[in-house]
Amino acid sequence: MPVQGTLFGGSLDTTANNFANVDNQDVTNTQNEASAQKLENAGDTREYRNLISQLRDYSGKLLVKVGYQRTCLCGRKVVDRNQGVNLKIQKTKSGKRAHVSGLQTCGSVWHCPVCAYKISKQRRKEVINTIDNVYKAMGRAGFLTLTIPHYSFERCEGVLKALQETWSRMKVGRKWRDLLSEYRYLGYITKLEVTYGQNGWHPHLHMVLFAEDTEERLEEFSYKIFDLWAESAERKTGKKCSIDAFNYQPITNIEGAADYTAKWDLAKEMTDTSAKQGRSKGGMTPFQILREGFERTNSTEKRYFENLFREYAKTFHGRRHLNWSKGLKDLFCTVAGKNKADQDLVKDSQGEILTRFSYRVWLLIDQLFLKNPLLEIAETSERPVQEILALLWSHGIDCDNKYNSITLLDDS
Repeated sequence: MPVQGTLFGGSLDTTANNFANVDNQDVTNTQNEASAQKLENAGDTREYRNLISQLRDYSGKLLVKVGYQRTCLCGRKVVDRNQGVNLKIQKTKSGKRAHVSGLQTCGSVWHCPVCAYKISKQRRKEVINTIDNVYKAMGRAGFLTLTIPHYSFERCEGVLKALQETWSRMKVGRKWRDLLSEYRYLGYITKLEVTYGQNGWHPHLHMVLFAEDTEERLEEFSYKIFDLWAESAERKTGKKCSIDAFNYQPITNIEGAADYTAKWDLAKEMTDTSAKQGRSKGGMTPFQILREGFERTNSTEKRYFENLFREYAKTFHGRRHLNWSKGLKDLFCTVAGKNKADQDLVKDSQGEILTRFSYRVWLLIDQLFLKNPLLEIAETSERPVQEILALLWSHGIDCDNKYNSITLLDDS
């Protein structure tokens, strides 16, 4: 759906650029950058990165059995055997950050906690930046959540299909077009999400709705969208949507946008809350389900959560998790890399090369699960290369560092 507003009577193309010249708005560039940095640092701890790395490996093992191989190879398979793997250091405001490059990535926001974290971090910046710029252009924004009735016996695939068909049906017809014109609609961003609870699978849509209207009329706009949604859902499923399940929140400043979009991180909730807390609050997220399976020792319970995660993974494979209405991102998002595909966002290319591991050395590092200890040494040691060599030797890897490359002795 194209952007249709006129920004209080002016030309959209003209006024959409006015945010660059507005100095006295409640939402400033400084707030925008600070909020984005706050989100970036929230999950960027060594403990967190170790956890999602372990869960990525666990997810890969589960999914390779049902035909999905990319996550199994993510962060493990060397892309170029001749080039090997680079250990890099990047300086951040919170200190040194180590990572490796030269390994295959899956780019799956649904299957891989590591890739999901990297992708979500970039996409949140884009959403917050867009909200900021819409406000500078004197527009308004609000969050709403759309869901459909569901039951515990329903399969994930069926409920998701009903949700998506409800959304598609709602946007076809004169009622939708008239509603957009009535409230001088600018566009929307939707995010597909799912939880699992007492009533089974619960896929739903989070929406950021933009209009060039007052806050009061934007709220009225949102509730009329719910009316159309409920009508579409009843025609599709035969079930009535309850207004109690509808959620609307106005966005009054960039901090509010940052706090709300922090919930959109598909991986971060694993350290924010346990799966048991998630159940009591309405459902577990997919990566909470994954973590439950990873940590359970009872084989029956473990298998239960593993099967749940596989069902989810098969259902959401290939789905778009974030969708922008036509023209909105081009007009209002100014974040670098906004047009990059998810697969390109997960490649760790930044930073200075500390050392390089040959292909054969990396195979042994991977087999002995030494990646995370190596990263910790790189971030904390004053003599990282020497300590890395000592670690490798202590695990029986006979290697040496020549020309800033760690190779096996018999390769020298």
